Amino acid sequence: MDYNYNYNKPGVSTKKKFVAALVIAFVVLLAINVAMFAVFSSTLKALIEGDIDTAAEQLEEMLDGKIDGAMSDRLTTTISEQIAESLVDEISQSATLAVMDTVTDELIDNYKREYNLPENYAGIGVIVAAEVGSVLELEATGNLNAPYQNQTTSSQSSAFIINTDGYVITNAHCVTYEAGIYEYNSWLVRQIGSETKVYTSIMANFKGSTQQYEMEVVAYDVDKDLAVIKFVTPPANLQPVVFGDSDLLSLGEEVAAIGNAQGLGISLTTGVVSNPPQAYQDVKVIQTDTTINPGNSGGPLFNIYGEFIGVVSFKIIESELNEGLGFAIASNSVKEYIESVETQKSITINYLEP
Repeated sequence: MDYNYNYNKPGVSTKKKFVAALVIAFVVLLAINVAMFAVFSSTLKALIEGDIDTAAEQLEEMLDGKIDGAMSDRLTTTISEQIAESLVDEISQSATLAVMDTVTDELIDNYKREYNLPENYAGIGVIVAAEVGSVLELEATGNLNAPYQNQTTSSQSSAFIINTDGYVITNAHCVTYEAGIYEYNSWLVRQIGSETKVYTSIMANFKGSTQQYEMEVVAYDVDKDLAVIKFVTPPANLQPVVFGDSDLLSLGEEVAAIGNAQGLGISLTTGVVSNPPQAYQDVKVIQTDTTINPGNSGGPLFNIYGEFIGVVSFKIIESELNEGLGFAIASNSVKEYIESVETQKSITINYLEP
């Protein structure tokens, strides 16, 4: 299905002002460097002239008086000016290269991300709605252990596509469950522990579609609460998310979550970053006030650029009177997890970045 939400608004002039200011700052910096090097060259030129005077005297002695004082002065002046100019040119070029190396595209992009809205900004809800085709509704079922082997357990959650090869990210608890281990003693059955099992059936569908796709688990990490799953038969024209840099998130920045809330189908909610990424167990998590309900787990959290910046993971309810705390595993932690899966499984899992 093609979810393409177009929006058109005038461009933000702040960005143009920023670019103009950056160009002016660069020119001013270069002018200051040239001025400093001019002063430096004058001093250097005087030192060089002194050394050349000495060299000229030595040369005159060697030539046994065959050059007069006027020729010696011209020779001294010409050589010193050429050397000084050459040095100034080299230093100026080095300074220019140093400034260019510092003012990189990445630095400019990060500055723009921190202080400017994206072009044609029409509200985060409209921007993130364009990513709904990247999100999946998951339905998983599994069998319990004896003596309850005839009973099943199930869950409804969310996931999102990361490349056109059919790889998908979700939470580990969306594709696994805890099954009891039991001990039999005559007529008495006693649970002595539990084990983590992968759901025997994991099916996915897109928003508003009844067509289901079979999924397989590639890897999962219960401690990180992350899992990589994959379409058994990937459909054509998959729409992967673009990975953003979660370290660039600021307090109060707008974010939006898409997920299968309460198992009622894909929906979108908005909020802000209540706390930028902080260490939690083996990952970093983002705290948000975005409305998160059961079923949102495994779904993506997006920034104002429509970039994926977190996996909705869990919700802590402090009491019956407050709304609780919503959390998402930071996208940079997800990148690290993907790299570890690539190493463990000897596979390549590509993903898009800005």
